[in-house]
Amino acid sequence: LIRNGITVPSDEPAPADESEAPLGAGARRSPVDDRWFLWVGRFQPTKRPDLFLDLARALPEVRFTMIGGYAGDEKYAVRVTEAAARLANVTHIPFVPPAEIEPYYRRARALINTSSLEGFPNTYLHAWVYGVPVITLEIDPDEIVSKNRIGIVAGTFEGLVEAVRSLRVDESMRSEMSARAFRYVRENHDIKDRGDDYIRFFENVLSTSR
Repeated sequence: LIRNGITVPSDEPAPADESEAPLGAGARRSPVDDRWFLWVGRFQPTKRPDLFLDLARALPEVRFTMIGGYAGDEKYAVRVTEAAARLANVTHIPFVPPAEIEPYYRRARALINTSSLEGFPNTYLHAWVYGVPVITLEIDPDEIVSKNRIGIVAGTFEGLVEAVRSLRVDESMRSEMSARAFRYVRENHDIKDRGDDYIRFFENVLSTSR
């Protein structure tokens, strides 16, 4: 097994402020908390961005940011985009270049995953690098999220709602998850170490094929 690799900073980054990750026009501002729950992905049925919007409807007092757009099913993408625009507590950002997405993760209280089918989501690694827990409806490859306690596997939509409520108000629980998430990604997914894994693998293949 060679795990996915990502560049991991030496220290856990501090949360971004509003100037680094702007909200966009029309979003509701919470007097309690200026950090949002984040969804990142393509607008396609298996990713189920519509469930993220259902979550926002169920929690109008919570701020949500959705980064994503068209991915082959134009009618579906248009429906999701129009639905997001009607929600005052949702900011929809169609596209953020990879080099500029860091502040959006850093300002998130948690990353939300609503997919029905995925391999290992690289969005998880991007979240954990910034100490951001993952709240997933279903996707937990090799039970990494649940076993390492670096997020919440909700299981149901109602569980998703409760998980967001918990991480919004329980700063102690979130801080503990955040520290574990950063430690996990540093110990298991640092690109320097995973690069060494590939070197050893190919050296072994070459030595046994002679």
